[in-house]
Amino acid sequence: MPNTCECYPGYDGAACNTTAKPNLHAPVFAAAVYNVPVSENVPMGTKILRVQASDADTGRNAQLFFSLDNTNDASPAFTIDSISGEIFTSSALDYENSSPHLYKLKLVASDNGSPQKSSFAFVYITIVDENDNCPVFNSPKTKCFNISRYANPGSLLTVISAEDKDSGLNGEVRYSFLYAGDHDGAFAVGVENGEVTVAKGMKEKEYHLLVVARDRGVPSCSSQIELTVNVFGGPHVTEEPSKVFTSVATKGNAVCLVHL
Repeated sequence: MPNTCECYPGYDGAACNTTAKPNLHAPVFAAAVYNVPVSENVPMGTKILRVQASDADTGRNAQLFFSLDNTNDASPAFTIDSISGEIFTSSALDYENSSPHLYKLKLVASDNGSPQKSSFAFVYITIVDENDNCPVFNSPKTKCFNISRYANPGSLLTVISAEDKDSGLNGEVRYSFLYAGDHDGAFAVGVENGEVTVAKGMKEKEYHLLVVARDRGVPSCSSQIELTVNVFGGPHVTEEPSKVFTSVATKGNAVCLVHL
């Protein structure tokens, strides 16, 4: 023991001059199983739990020391104070890059008797996902389109796609326009599929659409992408939206899609 003078086995007392009593009882944990949620990204050294145990013996036979079973794969990620029974994180916990998301620790409580007696308990630590990732677009950050003002409502302009590495609601992405008033309601974006379509008649002008990809975490995290749409007075066509002809044209240094 640190900062103490240990007695030889079989002796007890402050001066180690008392014959130790028989070690009759093993330690008993206050609970056989502990369940603890821990948020990812908590700092190393964060206290997550304090376990308690007792021993019906007296003297050195009732002195308890705590440890983690080193055969457990989870033990490198956590450490325990041998005297207080406090358990701390000893490495970074990241939900997306860690497997499993549930750690199982085997705790050992040992007394100081001779022969020594021990008992066991288990701690199940669930790593809780935090909304620490924002959606990332799979498509280029800027796109430019030329489209005839006579394109039919429902004509598909493009499909915006973004991914979020989080799980659950933190990783579910929804799409919307940042400033719906900027495009006079001439365009629509699918909330779940990211399809940008013609919604109604368009004016002959250049539209700048800011599409936002936002996750459903609390608080949420978002990213945005800008689309430039140049509406020109091309020929009127009567084809169904799926029949709209698409070709490639150039506007400055950007590649634009032409919907006739």
